[in-house]
Amino acid sequence: MSACDKVLADDSFLDRYEVSIGWSFYTVHRCDDSQQDNGEEYNNNNNILMLSINQWFVSTFINSYDNRAYALGYTLRTEKWQPFNNVLYGRVNLHAGGVYGYEGDLKTFDG
Repeated sequence: MSACDKVLADDSFLDRYEVSIGWSFYTVHRCDDSQQDNGEEYNNNNNILMLSINQWFVSTFINSYDNRAYALGYTLRTEKWQPFNNVLYGRVNLHAGGVYGYEGDLKTFDG
């Protein structure tokens, strides 16, 4: 390995940033009694796809009303928890940001 190869290897994008791809195929909606009485049925097959670089994320998904939606934001997260080895780990994430794709579909419910 030459000195040039070493510089290029140490300066790769994946060495400098934590990059992850997430996918969720099923969600559950929790509704109060007024929503249940109105016969609201929501899409639970959201097919969420998210790209995260460090703590910033961008995602796309099929929203509760079966429309394509997009989200952009920041992730607050705990430290990595690695009980078994250095390959697999767990952590808790809280995503905060904005969502686009609900035009005219949001409804208010009187309780």
